[in-house]
Amino acid sequence: MQDCHILSVNIQGQSNLTGAMESFVHKERIDDFRCDQCNEVKGCVRRTTVRDLPPLLIIHLNRYDIDLETFTTKKLLHRFEFPVEFNMTPYTFEGMPPVGKPQEEEEEGEEDAEESDDG
Repeated sequence: MQDCHILSVNIQGQSNLTGAMESFVHKERIDDFRCDQCNEVKGCVRRTTVRDLPPLLIIHLNRYDIDLETFTTKKLLHRFEFPVEFNMTPYTFEGMPPVGKPQEEEEEGEEDAEESDDG
């Protein structure tokens, strides 16, 4: 028996596997996180990655969504492209850059730095 894992990926709003994997590892800002050690409410960034790649990885495409008006499931029938070979390294813990500030804060910081250089 081979060591394998199944990774379920949502495809809602995605047209290919690269986009779905980017969405899977997307950083999420949590503003009301309570620290277990100091009990303070702080902001943090959460991101899901693949820690270790198994010899065999099955990527399950979640092709169903819930209609919140009728509370029924509907199948997503849009075209979804995926390559025969796919490099998973960019979506692993080692292949991702460290989690820092959320993208919006980084951009604001860059704008502030640009403004201070002019004056």
